[in-house]
Amino acid sequence: MENISRRKLLVVIIPGVLIFSIFFWFINQDRKCKKLLKDENCLTQKVFCYYSKQHRLGNGSLAISTGFYLNYNEKKYKITTKRFWKPIPVGTPIMVRFSPECPDCAEILWDSVVKHEDYQIRYKQQGEEGYYFDKVKLTNIK
Repeated sequence: MENISRRKLLVVIIPGVLIFSIFFWFINQDRKCKKLLKDENCLTQKVFCYYSKQHRLGNGSLAISTGFYLNYNEKKYKITTKRFWKPIPVGTPIMVRFSPECPDCAEILWDSVVKHEDYQIRYKQQGEEGYYFDKVKLTNIK
């Protein structure tokens, strides 16, 4: 067996340790976020779509990217999803649950019903394609 020099060994080990550390950090962040969202002190807020567009992924398939802004403590946090089956209009609201300890940890409440202006908006799963919404005009009953 050939003797491996220290330099060659470091060239192999250092990138491996860096890649493993980054991978471990992402797994740890996901666990932390899920734990925070199970907590009872989470808040719910209405957020509004600021972009929704169709684009191609690296493998050639189509995806819909949609982003929402969460405003908390005078700061904006971005929440994004690829679970819509077609683009939604900018300004469309949805309810989001988030942790005040870490507002980056947020989940979209897909089963929510949002009342905005004169409309009621309900999100529904459209088969395997993803989510979309029904928008119903509210009428005042006197």
